[in-house]
Amino acid sequence: MQTERASYPYIEGEIGIPFDQIIEPYKTKGKQLGHIRSGSGATLEYTIGSGLITVRDVGYPDRFMSAKVESGIATFNVQTRRSELDKLDDNPEGAHPDMFAAKFVAFTLQQFHGNNIDVVACQGTWVPGSSNRELFMRSLDEHGDLVRAAKETWSGRLFVSLGFTELKEEDIAVAETESSELGFSAVFRKPS
Repeated sequence: MQTERASYPYIEGEIGIPFDQIIEPYKTKGKQLGHIRSGSGATLEYTIGSGLITVRDVGYPDRFMSAKVESGIATFNVQTRRSELDKLDDNPEGAHPDMFAAKFVAFTLQQFHGNNIDVVACQGTWVPGSSNRELFMRSLDEHGDLVRAAKETWSGRLFVSLGFTELKEEDIAVAETESSELGFSAVFRKPS
């Protein structure tokens, strides 16, 4: 069976991020950081290294996507649309025109695999104010099942669709945050 190559959208003058322009130099020179112009014309700050890919909008630093792998567990931190987590008041409404979170997750997992980094699990972390946490709490209130609630979040559904389908109750952790509200994390694993 042939796997489909995950690509990231880029149309110059319109949308997306030209990841090829930063990945190719990384392959020959190692860790790269700098700035790149997105499809919509935004200036993005990026870092790419072994097990790490991040991009952040310089003009709207509350908009970013980050992926890293440590000990085989991939973690993602993405904020592509306006949120109560924003630190700036002037962030535009709606999704960032260049940042597609689901495509970014699939793309970065493929890049890690291509760099011989074995990703055995994906971790979702849901903090107060995030839409994932709100959905998790709503689902948990509805049926009381931690595993089902975790799989019903946006990131949970995405991880499952990418083959990280194994989740047990002991893979879900609860932690008190700075605001004294509960945050949650869940580790979704590939079947063994």
